[in-house]
Formats: sequence, C-alpha cells, structure tokens
Amino acid sequence: MGAIHNAVAVAALACTSMPAFADDLLKWAEVGAWPVIVDRTLGNGCFTYMTYDTGTMLRVGFTRLTSQGYMLIANNAWSSVEIGRRYDVTLKFGKAPPWNDEATAINLNGTISLWMSFSNVDVIVDFMQEEDVAIWYNGRRVDSVSLNGGYAAFSEVLRCQEVMNALPAPSAFSGDAIPEQIKPVGNIFAM
Repeated sequence: MGAIHNAVAVAALACTSMPAFADDLLKWAEVGAWPVIVDRTLGNGCFTYMTYDTGTMLRVGFTRLTSQGYMLIANNAWSSVEIGRRYDVTLKFGKAPPWNDEATAINLNGTISLWMSFSNVDVIVDFMQEEDVAIWYNGRRVDSVSLNGGYAAFSEVLRCQEVMNALPAPSAFSGDAIPEQIKPVGNIFAM
C-alpha cells in the first residue's frame, strides 16, 4: 500500500506542481453548478469540482495514470499545510461512516491542496448519495460543504470517463480526436 501511495503522490506532484495550460483542461459538461472537466495531465481523467464561499475547493475524479479515483481539497486559508507532507484526514459524508485517509499536500497551480487517492468505490457512493461532507483534521472539523448536485455531476463524470477510456493515450491524443463537445477551459483553480 505504501509503494502505491508513494507512486500516486509522485504522479500527483509531477502533474500538478506546474501550471495547467488551457489545452490541458477541457470542459466536458456543466451539471448544475458542477462543471465536468477532462484533465489531460492525468491521462484524460474526468473530474468535477465545486468552490465554496468558505474558500474550500473540492475536486473528485479519476486519473488514468494510476487507474484510481482521487479527491482533492484546497483552501488558501490553510496556511500551515506544507507541500510534500502527509496528513491524516477524515471525511464524514452525511450519515455514512467516516473515511480516514492519508492526504499528500501538493501545489496545484499555486494553491496548496490535499490529494487523496482511492480505489474503493464506496467513497464515490457516499459522495453521490450524501448531502454534505465534513472535513476533519486532528480531531477538529475544518469545514463542512454541501454536495447538492453531486450525484448528477458524478454520473456525468462516469459517462465522461467511459468515453475517455476508449480514446488513445494522451500522447497520441490529437486535436482531431477530441470529442466535439469538450472545449478548453484554462486555469480553473486559480484561487
């Protein structure tokens, strides 16, 4: 497990410590307030995200680099978070049992973010079925955010990923091969 976690963290750091270019993030759809995006730096992995009034940004999706899901949580107010350090984080989706996981701090376009990889589909089920998620660190709740619309958004992420998985690897992904419905969106994570 540690070797897999380290490989994912290295891939995440390599892919997200540099600015994303406009052609690396492609808009697939808009589902209510949740955009669905294709991230070419993650092997054409699809994700959705929401930025909240509290300053917290929540991103959940897939990376084809490791064939796993991930959740990314960021907030500029979390000034004590150090890039490369691991943090034990608990996510409490509504009434579901809490998820305890180790998150690695990365630099995502200038914003320090916590990256958590997972292969357990129950995380996605909780994300899709519950109304909110509370984020805990060191026995203290650091934020609680709404997942209203998350079910429909992640259903579209699943459709997006199915199409992306059928396409060639990103190195062979030419402009002509991009499905007509997706468009460049630029740097959506500048906070």
